[in-house]
Amino acid sequence: MPYTALMIHIAVSQAFRFAEIVGKPMPFEVPKRIDVTRAKEICKQLLAQSFDFCIGLLAEFTAEQMDKLYDVGWFERPKITGRELVLGMFTRTAHHRGQAEVYLRANGIRPAYRF
Repeated sequence: MPYTALMIHIAVSQAFRFAEIVGKPMPFEVPKRIDVTRAKEICKQLLAQSFDFCIGLLAEFTAEQMDKLYDVGWFERPKITGRELVLGMFTRTAHHRGQAEVYLRANGIRPAYRF
């Protein structure tokens, strides 16, 4: 998977699942085609929108939403609670971030972190 596709996957998957929990639409649309000269800009924009959206929703989650079962179709776990879904997206994002770090390092780029 190309690096930009991985970044877009992170943005879309976490926003989609958080939107699913609260019953809101996705906060952005992903262009069908991305010009290579704008790929970095678009990825940064989608990631920022996704993280802002998800962080904003954390305070809105209700106990009912966290206890509700959601159809996710994951291997051997077709349904999970909202609580499990939030944790799953956190770990999935961390997993993909690790993949991105390996990709960058393999291409001679040292990732810089800000927390």
